[in-house]
Amino acid sequence: MDIKHDLEEIGRLLEEFARGSELLSELEPKLQSPWVALDEAVIAALEAAGSSCSDWSRVLVHPGFDPSLVRCSNFRGDVYLGLTDSEFESSDETGVATGVFNSRLEDCHLQGNCLVEDVGILSGYYVDEGVVISGCGSVRSRKESAYGNGISVCMGLETGERNVRCFAEIPIRVASAMAHGDSRKDLDGAYSRFIDFYVSSVRKARFGRICTRASMLHTPLVHDVFAGPWSRIENCVSVRNSTILSGRTERTIVVDGCVVRDSLLQWGSSVDSLSVVESSVVAEHAHIGRHAKVTSSYIGPDSGVEEGEVSCSLMGPLVGFHHQALLIAAFWPEGRGNVGYGANVGSNHTSRMPDQEIWCGEGTFFGLGCSVKFPCNLSRSPYSIVASGVTTLPQNVSFPFSLINTPMHRPSEEVPPAYNEIIPAWVLRENLYSVMRSEMKFESRSSARRNPISPEVVSPRIAKMMRDARDRLRKAGGKDIYLEGDIPGLGKNFLTEENREAAVDTYTENLRFYALRGLLREVESIASVGGGLESLGDPVPRVSARWSQERDIIRDEYGEESVSELLRRLSTLWRKAASAVVRSREKDSQRGIACIPDYADIHISPSDDPFVIHARDLEARYCGLIEDILKQLGARGERSSI
Repeated sequence: MDIKHDLEEIGRLLEEFARGSELLSELEPKLQSPWVALDEAVIAALEAAGSSCSDWSRVLVHPGFDPSLVRCSNFRGDVYLGLTDSEFESSDETGVATGVFNSRLEDCHLQGNCLVEDVGILSGYYVDEGVVISGCGSVRSRKESAYGNGISVCMGLETGERNVRCFAEIPIRVASAMAHGDSRKDLDGAYSRFIDFYVSSVRKARFGRICTRASMLHTPLVHDVFAGPWSRIENCVSVRNSTILSGRTERTIVVDGCVVRDSLLQWGSSVDSLSVVESSVVAEHAHIGRHAKVTSSYIGPDSGVEEGEVSCSLMGPLVGFHHQALLIAAFWPEGRGNVGYGANVGSNHTSRMPDQEIWCGEGTFFGLGCSVKFPCNLSRSPYSIVASGVTTLPQNVSFPFSLINTPMHRPSEEVPPAYNEIIPAWVLRENLYSVMRSEMKFESRSSARRNPISPEVVSPRIAKMMRDARDRLRKAGGKDIYLEGDIPGLGKNFLTEENREAAVDTYTENLRFYALRGLLREVESIASVGGGLESLGDPVPRVSARWSQERDIIRDEYGEESVSELLRRLSTLWRKAASAVVRSREKDSQRGIACIPDYADIHISPSDDPFVIHARDLEARYCGLIEDILKQLGARGERSSI
């Protein structure tokens, strides 16, 4: 897979986590002092209110302790009660009565005003200010618990060869590096030492921790759980051996009939609606809901899994998985794709061993009811679509923005009956609306602060893949039908001559569009500091890697054309792109009107579509900018080339 992991950067990250992990710092709270013993009058008041203890000398309180805040409760071991005020502000910013009522406490520290009510047993925890624990059966933390840290997660292969031992804050880039063979072998020793240190540090904590404003409500069993600030566990079946990182503006919630076991939930994530999460990492702002089942997987930032099943997979950011479907043994670090209803991305079993896998490309779209047989490698086919109902054979496909579809007929005897038809660059040619919509969607839906992503679809990495795909297609010719032996990267699919020619043209036009937008960016940057355009031709070591790539494409495509001529070409391409977005949206509208009687009355027209409006706004903005720059260049007599 063409992923370049910065090993030094990952090593630096691990050092930072070892020094300043949020979990490690939270597990050693600053204790209130001084604590004082109960006097006989207070003990008498507690007993009169129905409370009991075999040894009251082991119950200490903060000065100002109000015994009226404790009723009908039992204490065992060393218990500290920091209850002084009759009311405190809870996480929902409402007043809550302080106290311990109808509960049993064993070896606990209640650090400030909080509520423990109708709890069968609360054992082994530091409980911070503003916490609410109500209606729970057993809330326990054992000594030397790791709270799920150190769990081994299968990240792309069910038989375990890609297993990664995880820690609470593990970011997607570290997880993918440790699951990928090339970087794994270079990082393995350092990472093993780090994770051993991290887990042993967690185990040294004397007590568990329920942090400020956290709440645990009506859940029968909460065992060995680190509950971060403002987190919420409510109406669950059980939560065991897990870490829940959370914050005031990034609340993590586990609610409504869920089971969470041996897992790590990061800031702003959620698990709800009877979902099951086992031996998994749920990254920043990811969501698991509506009966979903996630087992031994990493669910990336801002991704969602609902109704379906994800097992033994590494799923990257911003993946939509909202229906009953299956994803198993998938290595998908770039994410940003979609798994449609009924998609079976999981044929990893050969009847011998479940040792097969799939590498998904960035933005891969698995259509309704498709069935993807393993092994499969789509990592060099980003933003491609496996169409509805398609069954794919084991294969390696290397054409970005492609459509893989069931053919209407078998075009010749040389094409095996089980082969599908591939149309490279189809998404760019026929569905540019989806590309524009994806960029806007990524920008608006990305909430992860610790794992930021660029909303850009055609990145330098993908532009390189497009260029390589275009060059392979250009080398072919002279046939009506092409197979893998004719053009490497077609996989178990066939390509027609008509679609080969169209793909070459589409890749070429979009590579030019990508590179010329880079030229405009560089011209703007130079103009902002009052420089001259001659610097556009600077030697490679003096320019960015991105501009070097873009400049190479421009030189290959346009030779020695002037900057002014190139910018005029970019203006034309912007207009063509905006028109293509409108055209692809109009096709949907025309199809709907032909089938649904009141379609035009109910649906917004293509011209009012927000993504179409956005495309037109970009066209106007950049064409206007180019016009202004051309006037400035004309006034200065600038005729530089790159």
